[in-house]
Amino acid sequence: MAAFFLLSNLGNAFYALEGRQPSGGFALLCYLGFGFAVAYWIHADNQRLGRRDSLDQGWLIFAAWPLVFPYHLFKTRGNRGAITLVGLIALFAATYAVSLLVFFALRPRAAP
Repeated sequence: MAAFFLLSNLGNAFYALEGRQPSGGFALLCYLGFGFAVAYWIHADNQRLGRRDSLDQGWLIFAAWPLVFPYHLFKTRGNRGAITLVGLIALFAATYAVSLLVFFALRPRAAP
């Protein structure tokens, strides 16, 4: 998840450096990539916990990850699921901060 967050945030930073909106393809790749990353993470987590996946669970997670992901965290970890969720949000914030540092380090300086 960290690698995905970092790559997508850096991609957005480089688009901003050029003064352009991210392309539709990049935005779609980020959206689909996050869905697949969440589906893979839940699959790996189920294997780690010794739980069986249903046959179509990957597509369900991919299609409804905003609902399924928090549900999975709280179902498998109880209240500790909130800690994991906050940790993932903090991971996103950290990679966003890195992309901001890259943006400000590489942006052209304004002439006085």
